[in-house]
Amino acid sequence: MEVNEAAIETYGYDKPSFKDKKLTDLLSSDYASEYQSAEQIDTKAVHISGDHIHETAMGNLLPVKLLIQPLNYRQHDAYLVKAMLLKQTSDYQWVIDKTEQELSQHLANSPLGYIIWDDQFHLKKISPEITEWFDVTEDELIGEKPLALVLGQLEAHDFMEVKERIDALYKGRTNNNIMEFGVQTTDEETKYLKLYNSALKDQKGNLVSVLSLVENQTELITSIKLQDLQAEIIQNATDFVCLIGPDGNIKYLNPAGRRLMGVDEEFDISSTYIKKFFTDESYHRMVSTILPKAAERGSWKEELKLRTTNGDNIPVSTVISVHKNEGGEIEYYSTISRDISTEKRIISELRTKSQKLETAMESKEVGFWQYHVDEERIELDHDWLQEKLEYDEIDLSSYETWKELIHPDDWPEASQNFWDTVTGKIDGLQDELRLKKADGSYLWILSQAKATDHDEEGNVTKLSGIHLDIHEWKRE
Repeated sequence: MEVNEAAIETYGYDKPSFKDKKLTDLLSSDYASEYQSAEQIDTKAVHISGDHIHETAMGNLLPVKLLIQPLNYRQHDAYLVKAMLLKQTSDYQWVIDKTEQELSQHLANSPLGYIIWDDQFHLKKISPEITEWFDVTEDELIGEKPLALVLGQLEAHDFMEVKERIDALYKGRTNNNIMEFGVQTTDEETKYLKLYNSALKDQKGNLVSVLSLVENQTELITSIKLQDLQAEIIQNATDFVCLIGPDGNIKYLNPAGRRLMGVDEEFDISSTYIKKFFTDESYHRMVSTILPKAAERGSWKEELKLRTTNGDNIPVSTVISVHKNEGGEIEYYSTISRDISTEKRIISELRTKSQKLETAMESKEVGFWQYHVDEERIELDHDWLQEKLEYDEIDLSSYETWKELIHPDDWPEASQNFWDTVTGKIDGLQDELRLKKADGSYLWILSQAKATDHDEEGNVTKLSGIHLDIHEWKRE
């Protein structure tokens, strides 16, 4: 191949380098693959003429219009090739179109989308994947719309970084860079994108267009954020949280678990086995029953006992979950144990009190009562008091009846406490009272009550209490 000085200056190759090249080296890749011989070029020269992209010695893309004419030159078949540069910006639209055709082929089965900007950073081409991600039409994005269309949807903390990277491409400070940012969609969701940007320039270094390969990282970023949130929750949880390997080796114990077990924060927990943290009975149940059940069902819940470094046993409600890899093999177990010592103690105390109360009620020594403020009515769920007072007929639901029954010396304080509780001045009452019996003698009882219901304005609407026979106790 022989060339003139204009070709040497434009393409950047010296004459010896040109001599080693073939005509097909000047053609864009799709044409070069079709025409492998001079005969093919000779018969189809008219189809070869047209717009092509060449690559210069400097690596820049050079859009040209080729005119090829077969001729006889020094008794050899030869071709006259004239390459005319496309210098006007409007001519670069062909470059953009050609780039899109090639991208559509190469990215057909890829998760990537693409955007092509012109030299003024107006959106010129966009792949269908991106319009689908943002639920917009191509017409809403394509055209002489500036980059601000996209920038306006950026989260605030990403705006300045993206702008700086765009300026670096536009002003020629770099030919390639990567941008990661979140974009608000029309339904107020955030899509997280990663753009791999390349500046396409002509032989003089002028920006022709910018190609952005776009990766939708929304699922990945959301997953990472969720994992970070889960890690933060576990780290700050008040329950014992532990990760256990298949061999029983502890991989992780959160701060609350360390405090509960008496393990120093600096202690390397990975040298400890789970057997150390459970009583012998609980560990045996875990190995023989709980872990196999968790492996079968995914998780298992049971009450166990932890054993601290001080030797104390702590009752816990434990949930054990199994985590498997894609091959179905167990990678680790996660254990969440909640200290139920307080609950167990309260239940035990309530059970004891309940038993005492049942005994008292069976012996007719105690009964429950309520006062309905709006109705000014006392309601008793027992009849033992009437029996002890020995009246044939008496209306114990009436406030006036109680005024007559209570000893005159006890009435002032009893009535004051009662109304102070009704009006909310005090939380509750506890009075030792003498009630007049039918024969004129008096019966000692203990009356206790507190406000249990209120209206929307906070006014007391009901008192609930008990009556307890303390006559024998007072006599003693």
